[in-house]
Amino acid sequence: MRTLLLFLIIASGTIYAQSPANSPLTPDEGRAVLGQLYELRSTREEIKTLESYISRDQEQDNREKVNSDRAFELERKATDLAQKEADMQKDKAELYEQLYRSATRKPGVGCRIARAVTLGIHQCN
Repeated sequence: MRTLLLFLIIASGTIYAQSPANSPLTPDEGRAVLGQLYELRSTREEIKTLESYISRDQEQDNREKVNSDRAFELERKATDLAQKEADMQKDKAELYEQLYRSATRKPGVGCRIARAVTLGIHQCN
């Protein structure tokens, strides 16, 4: 019972305190405060809108950073692959040059002496 009575007292007190007759503000001051409250509300809405723009921009920046990192990594891998291909081509050219020289090489002095001693039976490679 006491809680119900206390609740009624508090409720009636807040209603009485909110009546325009008990307002400490003049009507002009009340309009000015109301205008300021409307301005505050619109400013808060504008801040929320700007925050959403900022968050979308940050997400876009993060996606672009990830993409640029991927592109950089792919470019680095492509450069490494091109370098490996160039090294393989160089090794292949050196191998072909060695094979050509070994195929067109004249017999050495030792082989010529062996051939002369064996009267042409010895074959040099």
